[in-house]
Amino acid sequence: MKEKISFIGLGKLGLPLSTIFAKNNVPVLGVDVNVDLIDKLDRDETPFIEDGLDECLLLAKNNIEYTTSYDRIMNETDVSVMLVNTQIGDTYSSSIVESVIKGLCAELVKSDKDYHLFILSSTVMPGEIRDNLIPMIEELTGRELNKGFGFSYVPDVVKLGSVIKDFENPDVVIVGSSDDLSGKITRDLYDKFPKNNPPVVEMTLEEAEISKVTLNAYLVSKISFANFISNICESVDNVNVDNITNAIGHHKPIGHLFLKGGLSFGGTCFPRDTKAFIKFSESVGHNASHIIATDDINKNKI
Repeated sequence: MKEKISFIGLGKLGLPLSTIFAKNNVPVLGVDVNVDLIDKLDRDETPFIEDGLDECLLLAKNNIEYTTSYDRIMNETDVSVMLVNTQIGDTYSSSIVESVIKGLCAELVKSDKDYHLFILSSTVMPGEIRDNLIPMIEELTGRELNKGFGFSYVPDVVKLGSVIKDFENPDVVIVGSSDDLSGKITRDLYDKFPKNNPPVVEMTLEEAEISKVTLNAYLVSKISFANFISNICESVDNVNVDNITNAIGHHKPIGHLFLKGGLSFGGTCFPRDTKAFIKFSESVGHNASHIIATDDINKNKI
C-alpha cells in the first residue's frame, strides 16, 4: 500500500482532520472542488476559524498538497478518506458523497491497480453504504467488493470549535469495515494521531452507521430530559435546576455531561441525527417514540 492518502473534502471538519494526518507523518493529497478554498490554502491562508487550525496547517505544510482535481488520486494513493457535507437543512442527504464516489470511480476505471480502499467519515443513514454506495462502486468500476476495492466507515464525533481537540482525543474510535483487510488498513491509519490511546471498536459497516446516529440520539435524549426538568423547576418555588442536575450527575450511570437545563439543542448533527434515528427506526418497523418525545420537548422548550 502506498504511504500517501487522498483526502476528499476540506471543509470545517475535513481540513482539520487532513492536516492532523499530515502533521503525523502521513503524506496527504487534499482534494476539494472549491477553487477559492484551494487558492487560499496554496497561499498559506487559514480559510476559516477553528481552534488550533493555524498550528495544524503550519505543521502539516510540508506533508500535504492541495488540488481541485481527482486525476492524481489513483496513481499516488491507495486509500481515499471522504469527509464531505451530508447536511441539508436539518436532514440528511448523500448526494455529495455520491458525487465524490463517482469522481473516484471514474479515475479507478482508468487504473490497473489491484485494490483501492474507500474510507467514509461523513454521517450517513444506516444501510446507505451497503445498499447504495457499494453497489454504485461495483457498477461504475466493474470491480467486486473486497477484491478490487474495500470500504470502511469511521464516523466523526466532534464539535465545531473543538474539532482538532476532539479528533486528537476521541472517547472512542469506531471502525466499520467490509472485511478484515479494509479494517486493518483503516485501524493502522487512524492509530497514528490520537493522543489519548482511545478504545478502538471494530464492527460491521451497518453497526458503525447505527452507532453514529444512536450516539447523538442518546445525547439529545439526555439534553431534552434536563430541559424538561428545567421546565418543571421553573414552576416550583425555591428550586434551581442546576442544583438538581449537579446532584444527580454525581450518580455514575448518569454523569454530568449533557445534563444541564438550558437552551434547546441545535447545530447540525443533533437535529439531523435525531431525524435520521427516527426515520431509520421506522424503516425497520419500529416507532422511536422516546426520541420523538425528545424532539417534541426540544421544540417546546420554554
